[in-house]
Amino acid sequence: MDGQPIHPEILPRLDPEYVEFHNKYIAHLPAPHTLPWDPSIRNRETVPGAADTLQVGSVKDYDLSKTKVRVFTPEGPAPEGGWPVYCWYHGGGWTLGSINAENAFCSRVCKGNYYACLAVRGSKAVFEQGPNVWSPPVDYRLAPEHPYPAAVEDSLETLQWVYEKGSYPPRNQPRSHCPRGLISVGKHLVHRVRSKRLHSGGNLSAIISMKAAQLSPPISILHVQMIVPVTDNTAQPTGDRYPVVEECANTVWLNTGRMIWFRDFYVPNVVDREKWDCSPIFAPDELLAKSPPTWVAVMELDILRDEGLAYADRLKKVGVSVTSKMYKGAPHQILAMDVSNRVLAVGRELVADTTRNLAEAFGTMV
Repeated sequence: MDGQPIHPEILPRLDPEYVEFHNKYIAHLPAPHTLPWDPSIRNRETVPGAADTLQVGSVKDYDLSKTKVRVFTPEGPAPEGGWPVYCWYHGGGWTLGSINAENAFCSRVCKGNYYACLAVRGSKAVFEQGPNVWSPPVDYRLAPEHPYPAAVEDSLETLQWVYEKGSYPPRNQPRSHCPRGLISVGKHLVHRVRSKRLHSGGNLSAIISMKAAQLSPPISILHVQMIVPVTDNTAQPTGDRYPVVEECANTVWLNTGRMIWFRDFYVPNVVDREKWDCSPIFAPDELLAKSPPTWVAVMELDILRDEGLAYADRLKKVGVSVTSKMYKGAPHQILAMDVSNRVLAVGRELVADTTRNLAEAFGTMV
């Protein structure tokens, strides 16, 4: 079938705003997994509907051994001790996306005077100030050219670079540019580092937060955000373990066909799919218990919904502080569809929730 029409069994459950946008901008486009593989597929817009990138203090790329990191620095002088750090791992099934994929969101996390719409009911809107952090997204290597564990290796190297180098002044940067030990990982560190990630990024966030605890000395991560994460690369289309896989097999955007396409590119060796640094839901209890406090966001009409919630339950059972939220009527990719007055109110809600959660973790709520 040409294009990406909305399947009749999914249509009545989808957010009406999304339906309108999908039919106008996505339905006529061929799904990537139905095309012969060509790296030029990555040149297409990753997710239609993203907001504009906001102006921040500075944006600079730094080369690592096999990849690079882009640093968004807030405007104005750094606070005493340096900026809190938010490591961002972009989504795209370890296959698509790039360091440019979610610049709009990274700029919003970085910019302290950005006010995000938290909720819209009728004509009433509630706003919250952004967290004002040093935000470095990661340009990890992609499959199928670089399968597992390349993305894990690059993501861990980035965390180590931020921790070891970020506390010293990179060339042409003031000494208080970034504090050692203030990291948050999101789709990821805290002394005050935080990490975040979407889909494949959420997968990497969970993994890197545990690998950080294994380092000698360990890197202490403050908080992890996991948005629509892949936590189990052994999941099957039958939905035996996660009913949503069968329930939403024909959902928009990330259906079972596209998910299998991503997984087969990233983890062609079936045996590797059971390793905890590929499927973090299989991490041993003693290692999982070292995870930082975690926020998990899942979408009702996403085939990854149940494995995200299952991972949150595992974290709770080993004593990790976890908050989770499901967004009704939403498909997988809404974080990137937050442009004001053009796409999804639920996308703006997710962006606002994410920013507020980050500010609360860093103690920068106003």
